[in-house]
Amino acid sequence: MRALVKHELQEPTKLSVLLLFSVLISAAYKAFLIGYRSSFSSTYPHFHLHRVFVEMGHSNMTFYLFATLMASFIVGISTRTERDTGVALSIYALPYSRKAILTAKFFSNFLLIFVYSLALHVVVFVLHFSGTLEGVLKALREGIPFVIIFYIIVTFYVVSLSSFVAISSPNTYVAIMVSFLALYFPVLANIKWLMPALTEWWEAGLSTYATSFKTLIFLSTVLFIAYIIIGERRDVR
Repeated sequence: MRALVKHELQEPTKLSVLLLFSVLISAAYKAFLIGYRSSFSSTYPHFHLHRVFVEMGHSNMTFYLFATLMASFIVGISTRTERDTGVALSIYALPYSRKAILTAKFFSNFLLIFVYSLALHVVVFVLHFSGTLEGVLKALREGIPFVIIFYIIVTFYVVSLSSFVAISSPNTYVAIMVSFLALYFPVLANIKWLMPALTEWWEAGLSTYATSFKTLIFLSTVLFIAYIIIGERRDVR
């Protein structure tokens, strides 16, 4: 299992996609912070920077747009390209169960997107407010638990949905297109219970905060189970 995850994490095409979207997502974070800046002084030590730190992800729809695109490409490449090119015949001939191979693909995609998004979030925030070191450190201490939970749940959702679509699609191109449309449609249609943002997060404790995502968690779990079941039963070609 470890060898499968290592192989997926080192796949060069997915890493190239991550590099491209790292630039776009960083720009989305930076634009959000610049837009916020007009309403406060970033050098004021008592400003609630932890609120800005968390809302960089929660209220940033440009980030979500790029995140859905990134997930659609990465998952589509990981799940469908090998089947389209016939390489999957060799991979599924290895002494691993289909469930192990599918789970390794899912976990590696989840890990890549989660780590990259969280790391970029922290780095852009720290660099933007580097002149207020005390405020930055306080914001990280107070906001990082909320940010980590947010990215875990949202990444689980986008990867689960993209994986389900990819394993059900006839080819990589359809997988990428349909995954993106399925992920971004709730934003266009203003379906709030499927949107990643959460208002009034600062008034909730961590347990309440995590519970508020219960719909996304439940839906993501169902999609992950469906992805495994379909992947086990579907022909690898």
